[in-house]
Amino acid sequence: MTLNQIDQGYEARFDGESSGARTIEPAFTQDLWERAVGRLKGAFDSQVFGAYLKPLRFSSFDGSKNEIRILAPSNLVKNHVQQNYAARILNALREESQREFEVKIEVADAGNTISGNTAGGEKGSVIPPVVVVKKPSSSFVSGLQSGRARQAKPSASPSFFRPGEATGLNPKYTFENFIVGNSNQFCHAAAMRVAERPGHSYNPLFIYGGVGLGKTHILHAIGNSVHARIPKARIAYMSSETFTNELIQSLRNAKMDEFKQRMRSLDVLLIDDIQFMCGKERTQEEFFHTFNTLYDAKCQIVLTSDK
Repeated sequence: MTLNQIDQGYEARFDGESSGARTIEPAFTQDLWERAVGRLKGAFDSQVFGAYLKPLRFSSFDGSKNEIRILAPSNLVKNHVQQNYAARILNALREESQREFEVKIEVADAGNTISGNTAGGEKGSVIPPVVVVKKPSSSFVSGLQSGRARQAKPSASPSFFRPGEATGLNPKYTFENFIVGNSNQFCHAAAMRVAERPGHSYNPLFIYGGVGLGKTHILHAIGNSVHARIPKARIAYMSSETFTNELIQSLRNAKMDEFKQRMRSLDVLLIDDIQFMCGKERTQEEFFHTFNTLYDAKCQIVLTSDK
């Protein structure tokens, strides 16, 4: 049975109702949504599809407005889909139905746990956390609460990053105002996953690209997103030059233990332009030990380079 046959059969059953309103049954729009998503899956990179389109869920159809209502797992996904993929979703719906629709994307909440399919075809429950997870991972949170066995209490020494301390971040650089295109959509998707599950997805994350392409913006966006979601997280953004200068100052002032404690007390370390550590053996050695300590503790590390 074709979509038109389903639609015509339903319309015939309701012919002559006093309201005169023409409605489409939920089974029709659910099937239409799944077919449209099938088209989109073949048109996008698998990582991009999994990050932005797979988490979307068909909710309902408003016949009076000819509007299909879709649920997204977070504002981040909703805004990104509206800004970048709304036109392609509409085109897919038109191609499958040969009619015009409006699409309204909303954020799922506790009241939106409706039955139905996600874009990936999974039935029945709340939207699965494909990219955006509303709660930080339990191991990451427990590490923040316990302070981790490798650390002393942060309040005992100023050499430690204190809970909630986020240094070097520019609040103007966020995911919301990052311009996504074909050349950087995979990087953007990976960065979003890192921000939602620090220490688990893509750890460490290495971002390579030319000058002026948004690597620094992405680093700040990750840090700002984690800081907003997990207020107790210790986050530091710095260039490799800053790391090197702090190391040199610590060596000169015989405060290497404090430097090590401070750097290794972080939950998220964001290093920009790591290529400038080339040829600096002492800096590389200390960064190597810091990297290993943070990685073993499942803390997030993100590095950028243009070489």
